[in-house]
Amino acid sequence: MSSDLLFPDGTVTRFFFNTPFFSLDNLLPGRPLIFITDRNIKKLYPSLFPPSRTVVLPPGETHKNRRTVNYIYKSLLEMNIDRSATLVGVGGGSVTDLTGFTAATYHRGLTFGFVPTTLLAAVDAAIGGKNGYNMGKIKNCIGTVRQPGFILWDFSFFSTLPEREWISGFAEIIKHGAISSSSHLDFLEQHTSDHFKHDKLLLARLVSESVRIKTDFVIKDQNEGGMRKLLNFGHTLGHALEHSCKLTHGEAVSRGMVYALRLSEKISSLNHEEALRLEALLKHYRLPTAMDFKPGPVFKILAKDKKKRGELIDFVLLETLGHASLHPISFEKVRKDLYDLCCNRP
Repeated sequence: MSSDLLFPDGTVTRFFFNTPFFSLDNLLPGRPLIFITDRNIKKLYPSLFPPSRTVVLPPGETHKNRRTVNYIYKSLLEMNIDRSATLVGVGGGSVTDLTGFTAATYHRGLTFGFVPTTLLAAVDAAIGGKNGYNMGKIKNCIGTVRQPGFILWDFSFFSTLPEREWISGFAEIIKHGAISSSSHLDFLEQHTSDHFKHDKLLLARLVSESVRIKTDFVIKDQNEGGMRKLLNFGHTLGHALEHSCKLTHGEAVSRGMVYALRLSEKISSLNHEEALRLEALLKHYRLPTAMDFKPGPVFKILAKDKKKRGELIDFVLLETLGHASLHPISFEKVRKDLYDLCCNRP
């Protein structure tokens, strides 16, 4: 199933939903396809990646850095890749982020597209055109906003996904319902992660709705000047936790959402029953909710977050389930709250 998504700047992204990977050459005729993937994906699916057309990266978020970007540049130059080529990022969020950034900057811009192989990338990282890399522990501080020419979802890749990574993806799916659609939350409450694992039609429905929610935000605010910032629900604290506590992205964002729920009850209009409902849904999908980390290392990263402005830092809070708003909060208040929640750990 295919469709075209038109952005206000005239950019078009083609969506190939629930489409086999091997269809790519027929779907995109006339342009050389250069694959960028990581060692894990290459090892699992060696026949999919011709050596002469593939750049293989070390796996994981720790390698989403300038050194890896330079390695991709060097590989493309050695392969004599010019602007007639299309880069295809096949992998999780690190691969898609690096592919998009490289495509935006190599020879001043190549066409590119994504084949997400993780649930997290399928509903989040591959969507929206944000591409880049980390500087040390500061996440995504170097990057571009440039939409891919296409995204292809082949759910067969999920069959080799480790359980922890599979569960991680549900944090972003739950987040989309929390900020925009209470009916999406209703749907999630009626199922479990195992239901989606064993029913591909049900999974397709879940992913397509989550993609729809995110793309609605992106189309209305492509460069994150306003409402797109609401997609950061759970991420202000979550990004700091991800890099200080060795958590998956979903595990960190889940804890970040729990903290944002606490703030939403104090500062916004969210009632306690709704906060408990969302926290229960996170637990239902086996995501962590306990505030059992040491705040000290987290604050060092929060202090450099791109959402921090002077003594204030932006948090997305819920008014009700399905409705969110942006609140600048004193960094000192966040510090005190977190020390209290974490039982005054150093």
